[in-house]
Amino acid sequence: MDSSSFLIKEYEALQNDSKRKFPSVAKICKSTINTLKKSNKDIEVLCKSLLAPIEEVFEIKAQKVYSNALFTLGKLWMTSYLTKKGALRVVEIINSAYSPSPKGSLNSSLTDEMTQIHVLQIIMGWLSPIKFSMSETFVENVLSILLHLHNCKAKSVMSTTKAALNQLFSLVINDLINREK
Repeated sequence: MDSSSFLIKEYEALQNDSKRKFPSVAKICKSTINTLKKSNKDIEVLCKSLLAPIEEVFEIKAQKVYSNALFTLGKLWMTSYLTKKGALRVVEIINSAYSPSPKGSLNSSLTDEMTQIHVLQIIMGWLSPIKFSMSETFVENVLSILLHLHNCKAKSVMSTTKAALNQLFSLVINDLINREK
């Protein structure tokens, strides 16, 4: 199965989960599926199309499909369709979801331990030395997400966050050393 067929199945699942309660997400998923089927060669256009349903889920705070959207993001990361700009957009989306609402509370779906672990799995994938793309904004957003997660009460989330913070700092220091050379 090629990566576009793989992603089509993921977006179909997200579309089905959001069809009744979040028709705007389902509509954007349908458009994304059509773009994938056309095998658009412009990677920037394709990346933007692939991120559109995810952005919509987080923008309208479609809590019932957060988990599926995060799962789709994880799968998207494993393909070559996510550009550096796209990766930056993803961390901005997740970071904004972890920002407190005007009422001062976090989104309740993002405080669920399994959702937090899923976010950490995605972040750990980004923090591999091979795929790591250093930009100040990227590091700032990832650090912000990790600091939000570090305050979690679940020990599994705290220990994984600690490992992700260690990996982030290690990559930043290695990047600084390499720039000096």
